[in-house]
Amino acid sequence: TAAVAGEFGLRVITTPHRGLSHARNVGLHAATGSVVAYLDDDARPDPHWLLYLGAAFLSSPHAGIGGPNIPPPHDGPIADCVANAPGGPVHVLLTDREAEHLPGCNMAFWRPALVAVGGFDPQFRVAGDDVDVCWRMQQAGFTLGFSPAAMVWHHRRDSVRAYWRQQRGYGKAEALLERKWPQKYTALGHHSWAGRIYGKGMTRALGWHWSRVYHGVWGMAPFQLLYQRQPNMAGSLPLMPEWYLLVLTLAAAAVLGLLWQPLLVAWPLLALAIGATALQAAVSALHGTFAVLPASRIGRARHYALTAWLHILQPCARLRGRLAHGLTPWRRRVDEGLALPRPRRHRLWDEAWRGIDERLRR
Repeated sequence: TAAVAGEFGLRVITTPHRGLSHARNVGLHAATGSVVAYLDDDARPDPHWLLYLGAAFLSSPHAGIGGPNIPPPHDGPIADCVANAPGGPVHVLLTDREAEHLPGCNMAFWRPALVAVGGFDPQFRVAGDDVDVCWRMQQAGFTLGFSPAAMVWHHRRDSVRAYWRQQRGYGKAEALLERKWPQKYTALGHHSWAGRIYGKGMTRALGWHWSRVYHGVWGMAPFQLLYQRQPNMAGSLPLMPEWYLLVLTLAAAAVLGLLWQPLLVAWPLLALAIGATALQAAVSALHGTFAVLPASRIGRARHYALTAWLHILQPCARLRGRLAHGLTPWRRRVDEGLALPRPRRHRLWDEAWRGIDERLRR
């Protein structure tokens, strides 16, 4: 890469391999422009990428702006299936123009704002640095924007083994993020976004989902808004990596049932859990949008079967990465303690009058 870039008269900086965040910080401090834009080595920008990013910065107060990343249509059947599997780089939007998260393969920042928050955290060597810097940006009072036209082509992994290694690395990154941002994670180790996640490969929860279309008063609304009901907790369980811990526990109990008969009740529960997992993966794969589908039925069946298998493999890889680096449901949390479900009353007395807002701030 350095040799090719050098042929075009570009300034090329070569450093020892110290991780992704370190390399991005080197670029940040070497840059002389007011905006620093980032790509991944497996992403290729649209020719007008910087034009749309610059226009978005000039027309908004956002400190950081990103855009969509789209898999190229002719990367091969495995990459096509991976593009329809979960765990890919996705953006999270609060509105059509304001983002909660920007993936690292397509993001740009005002340089002074990025320097003000300290750049990227070097402990994130493979992944997670983009999530961390977005959270720190918002914690510092900055906002993030989204430009749908600032597009890059982003290649997906072209082998199952590479996809497994990628997702396992993401699991490690989640463990590092939870250690740094424990307040953003639940007891099970999950972070829920406030915005809406956009991208291919979304795993679908089990259960019936209906939508409502509102046309406005007397059907006079200029635009129709589509509202989708959130999936219930039971239908979302097979989507969680910790679900596979439950499956392993049921499998162990079922085997022990051969020695102690009361544990034989675990067999039907195990069959139900495995069936729900397989059904969820199959439903998600059938909703995939593939760039190229084989002409034969057998070829299409293999395409869907591989995609369903990736839906099962991805949470397993994430779980392995999480467990190996301390993100477990039984980990010790800093804020743990007894919280009773009862109302509590506190009385505060102050000789000087203060407004409600001031009292709450104090």
